[in-house]
Amino acid sequence: MRVRVWRGTGPLLVAALLSGCTLARIYSTTGNTVALTTVQPGAGESFVLTKHIAFDYTSAVDVQELVRAKYGSGGTVQNVSVKLQSTFGDFMLNVITLGLAQSKHFEVTGDYMRGTPR
Repeated sequence: MRVRVWRGTGPLLVAALLSGCTLARIYSTTGNTVALTTVQPGAGESFVLTKHIAFDYTSAVDVQELVRAKYGSGGTVQNVSVKLQSTFGDFMLNVITLGLAQSKHFEVTGDYMRGTPR
Protein backbone atom coordinates (compact mmCIF):
# COMPACT_ATOMS: atom_id res chain seq x y z
CA MET A 1 0.00 0.00 0.00
CA ARG A 2 1.42 3.38 -1.04
CA VAL A 3 0.94 6.46 1.11
CA ARG A 4 0.61 9.77 -0.68
CA VAL A 5 2.57 12.21 1.42
CA TRP A 6 2.33 15.19 -0.95
CA ARG A 7 -1.47 15.23 -1.22
CA GLY A 8 -2.17 17.48 1.81
CA THR A 9 1.03 19.49 1.76
CA GLY A 10 0.10 21.70 -1.24
CA PRO A 11 -2.05 24.18 0.72
CA LEU A 12 0.44 24.16 3.58
CA LEU A 13 3.31 24.98 1.23
CA VAL A 14 1.34 27.82 -0.42
CA ALA A 15 0.42 29.27 3.00
CA ALA A 16 4.06 29.14 4.12
CA LEU A 17 5.24 30.91 0.97
CA LEU A 18 2.62 33.66 1.22
CA SER A 19 2.89 34.33 4.94
CA GLY A 20 6.39 35.78 4.84
CA CYS A 21 8.69 36.30 7.78
CA THR A 22 7.48 38.15 10.85
CA LEU A 23 10.90 39.37 11.98
CA ALA A 24 11.58 43.09 12.06
CA ARG A 25 14.63 45.25 12.71
CA ILE A 26 13.85 48.27 14.86
CA TYR A 27 16.48 50.94 15.26
CA SER A 28 16.91 54.57 16.20
CA THR A 29 19.14 57.31 14.82
CA THR A 30 20.11 60.66 16.32
CA GLY A 31 17.64 63.43 17.14
CA ASN A 32 15.60 62.22 20.11
CA THR A 33 16.45 59.99 23.04
CA VAL A 34 14.50 56.72 22.88
CA ALA A 35 13.98 54.53 25.96
CA LEU A 36 11.90 51.42 26.49
CA THR A 37 11.22 52.45 30.09
CA THR A 38 10.56 55.71 31.93
CA VAL A 39 13.59 58.02 31.91
CA GLN A 40 12.10 61.24 33.29
CA PRO A 41 9.08 61.09 35.56
CA GLY A 42 6.37 63.49 34.52
CA ALA A 43 3.43 63.85 32.24
CA GLY A 44 4.41 63.19 28.66
CA GLU A 45 2.24 63.29 25.57
CA SER A 46 1.14 59.78 24.63
CA PHE A 47 1.31 58.89 20.96
CA VAL A 48 0.54 56.07 18.56
CA LEU A 49 2.36 56.20 15.20
CA THR A 50 1.92 53.72 12.35
CA LYS A 51 3.92 53.00 9.24
CA HIS A 52 3.11 50.72 6.33
CA ILE A 53 6.04 48.93 4.74
CA ALA A 54 5.87 47.08 1.42
CA PHE A 55 8.62 45.85 -0.90
CA ASP A 56 11.22 46.59 1.82
CA TYR A 57 13.22 43.42 2.23
CA THR A 58 15.20 44.70 5.23
CA SER A 59 12.01 44.91 7.38
CA ALA A 60 13.60 47.83 9.19
CA VAL A 61 11.69 50.70 10.78
CA ASP A 62 13.37 53.79 12.23
CA VAL A 63 11.51 54.88 15.37
CA GLN A 64 13.25 58.27 15.21
CA GLU A 65 11.99 58.87 11.68
CA LEU A 66 8.39 58.46 12.81
CA VAL A 67 8.84 60.61 15.93
CA ARG A 68 10.74 63.35 14.09
CA ALA A 69 8.03 63.55 11.43
CA LYS A 70 5.45 64.39 14.11
CA TYR A 71 7.38 66.26 16.85
CA GLY A 72 10.75 67.31 15.44
CA SER A 73 13.99 66.62 17.29
CA GLY A 74 15.24 67.46 20.75
CA GLY A 75 12.84 65.57 22.99
CA THR A 76 12.76 62.26 24.83
CA VAL A 77 10.64 59.30 23.85
CA GLN A 78 9.98 56.87 26.67
CA ASN A 79 7.87 53.79 27.39
CA VAL A 80 8.28 52.77 23.76
CA SER A 81 6.66 49.62 22.42
CA VAL A 82 6.61 48.44 18.83
CA LYS A 83 3.97 46.11 17.44
CA LEU A 84 4.16 44.37 14.07
CA GLN A 85 0.75 43.89 12.47
CA SER A 86 -0.55 42.28 9.32
CA THR A 87 -3.91 43.52 8.09
CA PHE A 88 -6.25 41.89 5.61
CA GLY A 89 -5.00 44.36 2.99
CA ASP A 90 -1.41 43.30 3.70
CA PHE A 91 -2.43 39.66 3.33
CA MET A 92 -4.16 40.30 0.00
CA LEU A 93 -1.19 42.30 -1.33
CA ASN A 94 1.11 39.42 -0.37
CA VAL A 95 -1.23 36.91 -2.07
CA ILE A 96 -1.44 38.94 -5.28
CA THR A 97 2.34 39.43 -5.47
CA LEU A 98 3.04 35.81 -4.39
CA GLY A 99 4.79 37.02 -1.24
CA LEU A 100 7.17 39.43 -2.97
CA ALA A 101 5.59 42.53 -1.38
CA GLN A 102 6.28 41.48 2.23
CA SER A 103 3.66 44.03 3.28
CA LYS A 104 3.23 44.79 7.00
CA HIS A 105 2.33 47.59 9.42
CA PHE A 106 4.38 48.83 12.36
CA GLU A 107 2.68 50.52 15.32
CA VAL A 108 4.90 52.50 17.70
CA THR A 109 3.42 53.69 21.01
CA GLY A 110 5.03 55.69 23.78
CA ASP A 111 5.25 59.00 25.61
CA TYR A 112 6.95 62.09 24.18
CA MET A 113 8.63 64.56 26.55
CA ARG A 114 9.62 67.94 25.15
CA GLY A 115 13.28 68.85 25.55
CA THR A 116 14.30 71.48 28.09
CA PRO A 117 15.11 74.85 26.48
CA ARG A 118 18.72 75.94 26.83
